[in-house]
Amino acid sequence: MSKGGMYNLSEDMEMKAKVAAMARRIEEMELRKVHEVQAISEPQQPANPCSICQSFEHMVEECPTIQQQEKCLGNKLT
Repeated sequence: MSKGGMYNLSEDMEMKAKVAAMARRIEEMELRKVHEVQAISEPQQPANPCSICQSFEHMVEECPTIQQQEKCLGNKLT
């Protein structure tokens, strides 16, 4: 085998490695794009649970417990 053959083999392997790396990058970019689309299409949920009822479905200001308390207090005050 001549040096030229070894050089070509190394060059070929280098090119295959570059193509494989590019393919991985493209796959990563596609996955990021899918996650971004999913994040946009899904309703935003609070990161922390409601401190009143521990639900992740709403924030403290929207807690049904507060609304019930306001109704009860409103009825007692009138």
